[in-house]
Amino acid sequence: MTLLGRSSWWPLVVAAGGVAVIVWLSRLRSLFWCSLSFDARHSYSWEGLRSLIAATIKLGHLSLMAPEHMRQGSRTSVSIVISSEMDDPELTHELDSPSTESPTRIFDIETSPIMSVECRSADFTVVPLSPSEQAVVNGATWQFEIIANSHGRCVLRFFVRLYLSTLQSPMIGIGRNALFLEHVIDVTMRPLYEARNFWIHNWQWLLATFIGLGGAITAWIKLVG
Repeated sequence: MTLLGRSSWWPLVVAAGGVAVIVWLSRLRSLFWCSLSFDARHSYSWEGLRSLIAATIKLGHLSLMAPEHMRQGSRTSVSIVISSEMDDPELTHELDSPSTESPTRIFDIETSPIMSVECRSADFTVVPLSPSEQAVVNGATWQFEIIANSHGRCVLRFFVRLYLSTLQSPMIGIGRNALFLEHVIDVTMRPLYEARNFWIHNWQWLLATFIGLGGAITAWIKLVG
């Protein structure tokens, strides 16, 4: 009877032991990553960070090429060029003077060897055409394709971020916001585009309404006739 009892309880004991091992390993992993995060956040003093910023960040400028007017439903490309004061002046002038009809806005910003640019908007469909993180050495260009979904005063928002190199991660380390930029585009309304979008998003409801209305009219005609 004892052997039978042990054999019947043995799978439960093994399962409980397996669960305990999994829980213990997950807690050990959490403690390990917490310790790494703590070391990364507290491995720099104020003086160390100041030295890191002075060694990494250089002055530069950002050029934004974007239209000021669009038609609803149309699409175009928007470009951002970032160059550092460390770059060749002739190359910088070439980057800042692209062959495009879009107006150019230039901003003085802080730059780092690795930077990222993101474009977001509630009024446009934004499709990135280049990597979000790029090396700024000898200049870097970010391109986005935008489609105007709304009309009126529509806004594009750009988030520019630079990175401070660290010993643990020499290419991409501590992030820092460099610039938040808004660009307003005046989008002309197209009634047919509005009607098309309304049909695409509400065709099921409209179709059910027409079918119900047709049935009601047919029943009324039969009743009157």
